[in-house]
Amino acid sequence: MVLRVLFVEHDEEVRSEYHQYFQRQGYETFGAESAEQCIELVQRVQPDVITLEPEFFGEGEMMRVACCLNQYPLPVVFVTRLREAPRVETAIPAQAFFFKPVSMRLLDATLHDAVTSSAHVPCNALQNFVSAGGPLGI
Repeated sequence: MVLRVLFVEHDEEVRSEYHQYFQRQGYETFGAESAEQCIELVQRVQPDVITLEPEFFGEGEMMRVACCLNQYPLPVVFVTRLREAPRVETAIPAQAFFFKPVSMRLLDATLHDAVTSSAHVPCNALQNFVSAGGPLGI
């Protein structure tokens, strides 16, 4: 089975590195640099797993991504430069959380495990976002 992975990363060079490495490993890869592109690709290609750099997403963008993932539940792995877990982690539950730079081999194993793990239970991402104090969580 060929795994389809969507890399949501604002840095084009990093996305390119992900594409090159994971295509050599046999993955089908897609890249997005914004929440809008992420949502469009999730709906169009329905990847098996997403890596997400949450640092550059505002609350409104996270809510739109959370709503999309509520319709298309799939595992998410955060890869970020932030040194503490962002609030977005409660908006979109992650299978794993890595700080940059990340080992490609470790990320590869984690992506595979996230897709094949029986522990992955899709959850209501929008409800989690609201509960975490997102724009609707007044």
